[in-house]
Amino acid sequence: MNSITKRLVTAGLVLLTLLGTALAKAEGFEVRVAPSDLIYVNENNRRIGIYDIMVQTIAIVNRSASSLKLREILIEALKEGNVILTDRLTVSNYQAVWDAIYPNYSDPKVQAAHDTITLYSLAVPEGVTISPKLTLEPSTAILVRNRLLAFSGYILPDKVRVTTRAVDPEGKVITAESSLPVVRFQNKNVYIFPVTGRWYLSSSSSIRSHHRARVAHEFALDIMKIGAGGKSFKTDGATPADYYAFGQKVIAIADGTIIDAEASIAETEMPKPGEARKDFAKRVLGAMWKKDPSGRVAGGNYVVIKHDHNEYSVYVHLRHGSVKVKAGDRVRQGQAIGQVGISGDGFEPHLHFSVTDTPDMNYGHGLPVTFTNVKPVGFSSTLDVNPKRLFLSGEFVDTLAPGKSTDKLDVSKQH
Repeated sequence: MNSITKRLVTAGLVLLTLLGTALAKAEGFEVRVAPSDLIYVNENNRRIGIYDIMVQTIAIVNRSASSLKLREILIEALKEGNVILTDRLTVSNYQAVWDAIYPNYSDPKVQAAHDTITLYSLAVPEGVTISPKLTLEPSTAILVRNRLLAFSGYILPDKVRVTTRAVDPEGKVITAESSLPVVRFQNKNVYIFPVTGRWYLSSSSSIRSHHRARVAHEFALDIMKIGAGGKSFKTDGATPADYYAFGQKVIAIADGTIIDAEASIAETEMPKPGEARKDFAKRVLGAMWKKDPSGRVAGGNYVVIKHDHNEYSVYVHLRHGSVKVKAGDRVRQGQAIGQVGISGDGFEPHLHFSVTDTPDMNYGHGLPVTFTNVKPVGFSSTLDVNPKRLFLSGEFVDTLAPGKSTDKLDVSKQH
């Protein structure tokens, strides 16, 4: 064995010893991701090959007996085992962020109110509290939320790996890691749009949409109707009936069984003419949550339908008195189940619609959804007129006549 080989072998033995020590010290130091099953690919701009994924909630947890000083958090996208994109957070660039959002988690009341958004209860183990600093004392954790990774050139990851590194009191570097598969999801059922005619999508899975940062609503649509002059209302918008969407029929997107339905919530008071959006939110919507922190009233009237392959469609903010179905009823595709309203937490009449993997509207995993009877309106489609895709915030869509399907449209040259 020559001197170079001896040095390499010695270095290898030292490295293995250090790794063994690090792994032993790492007991109780963990990365937890919520949702913990998988991550769905979103079509950000399919026409030019830009896609994205969002890691919703990451908890870095110390359940060891020693304090740990965090050094960095790596969120890596992998393709066939190779890293294709890295999002690196260091102590120096994350401490200011954590200082700003820490109060949302340190106050139990705020924490509970935001749990369906932050997934705190899923990510942080029982008995663990939130650390104000990026040095984790025993039984403490920090959170990292809504890390978005975008990909171009049609190269999509098949896995996300989250790794964190910290230093123990003896100065030894330890690591913790968690991985999730990345899936480009396709619905297993054939769905039609939940309303008919021409509609405007004010929110979707686009990164500029508020839906994207909430796992159950990640691929949800807010569906509105626009009339003359580009307005959603006819005169002053002071009453629900003044809005074009109000009272429009909502239909089942596929055959299924009603799992849950709420019909008793009154319409929400509308903004006063000239009232600022933030003032209305405080006066009406904030008061709604204060009066009923459970969120039952804020959820408004809704219907949840179970379809084949354990996919569930959810229809929210339905008009008071319009829901005529109840749990246990069987419905057919296209059957009326209610009307568009403004019950619950909202600024104007619209339909909040989503498909999830469980009947739980707050903690289910939102699924990407496509339809067979709807196509984008050309002037709003950003040139991507292919109907077999996810739609983006700001698009208008038209439904096809009954019996027609986008399967018959020639979209071969529209990619």
